[in-house]
Amino acid sequence: MSLKDKITPQRGLSIPSLVLRRLAVLKMLVIFSALAMVVSCDAGNHRPPAEDTASNRTFTQYQSGTPVVRGTPLRFPDDHGSHPQQSIEWWYLTSNLQTDTGATFGVQWTLFRARLPENEQTPATENNPWWQNQFYFAHFALQSDTAHHAFERFGRAGQVQIHATPFRASLDDWVLASTQSQQSQQSQQSDAFLPLQLQAQSRKEAQDFAVDLRLDHSPIVAHGDAGYSQKTPQGNASYYYSLPFLAASGSLTFEGKTYSVSGDAWLDREWSGGLLSRDLTGWDWFSLQSEKQHNGQRSAIMAFCLRGSDQDYQYCDATRITQTADKPHPVQTEVIPRSHISLIATDTAILDDKPYPVQWQLTLNQQTFAIEAINPDSRNALTFPYWEGRVTFREVSPTNQTGLQGKGYAELTGY
Repeated sequence: MSLKDKITPQRGLSIPSLVLRRLAVLKMLVIFSALAMVVSCDAGNHRPPAEDTASNRTFTQYQSGTPVVRGTPLRFPDDHGSHPQQSIEWWYLTSNLQTDTGATFGVQWTLFRARLPENEQTPATENNPWWQNQFYFAHFALQSDTAHHAFERFGRAGQVQIHATPFRASLDDWVLASTQSQQSQQSQQSDAFLPLQLQAQSRKEAQDFAVDLRLDHSPIVAHGDAGYSQKTPQGNASYYYSLPFLAASGSLTFEGKTYSVSGDAWLDREWSGGLLSRDLTGWDWFSLQSEKQHNGQRSAIMAFCLRGSDQDYQYCDATRITQTADKPHPVQTEVIPRSHISLIATDTAILDDKPYPVQWQLTLNQQTFAIEAINPDSRNALTFPYWEGRVTFREVSPTNQTGLQGKGYAELTGY
């Protein structure tokens, strides 16, 4: 199937041949076979593209935007919005939900933005509002314990709205938006960004799938060095922050049946001039949320390990987050030293003749966790396929006593 066959125009809009040509070029340049779009760049190139000479042609080809700069402070609400000078960006939400009867479901919703390489861009004109040298696509996936359904949409500027104040990130009627008014957000209240409302719907084989969730009550947590998250030894990096403790409630429609649901959600925001160097193939990423302890304390962990060409884990990073009620500083974060992070895949599932990890052992300092996929086949079988599904985790101590435990999400790219 060609890329043209896989793209469905939204709301009856036709896609001109110019756009299709650019999409084909983008597909060739994007070396990220999983999440969807990670544009590689050469090691050591941390500067805007220079003029196209023989010595830097490779850099120009693979680095289509400005690299992020360490020490740039996060600024809100501006950073909730778009960063069009960077190559890639996403608004990424995952959620573990439960019905009143105990049935459990998972939700993923993501809006991606990708900047075209400089040599593929065209000047913007008033007569061409649909093309601004940016390409957008969105993913929406729902899963039960035994079934997984994923959907995608592609869009251009006229179909997409990304606003920092009041916050909105949408592609057609797939929407993640603040319910606060613009006046409330401009008042600089710390919680003006929240609550959020997530709405998405699709149809597959005469069955309806939909989600309508209210999301609230989470601090903003910066990863890495005040948000600067290094991804490779060569220096590839992103700016990365999360809302790891969102409380979710609303309705979910799965295979035509609608349920009232509640649970936990995690929102990731990330933008970069190029995430992976060419010697890396993908990553295993985890967001883990513990159950509330007897003292009201909760913990969360963000961890990822990048893999080389032999699928061995080569470069890891992790943040431990602690939320304690009624404290002067209710949220504390700890960046785990890379030398104190270990990830081992302890079991795999064969899916389309490819081995995907479905159980792991993650060690952070002296703390070890056993992680297990709830649904082993959590593949998003989309234009850019990858594995994205719910997991459970528990702390494993030398005496086999259980410490922290909870649920989360894992993302596997490049398998």
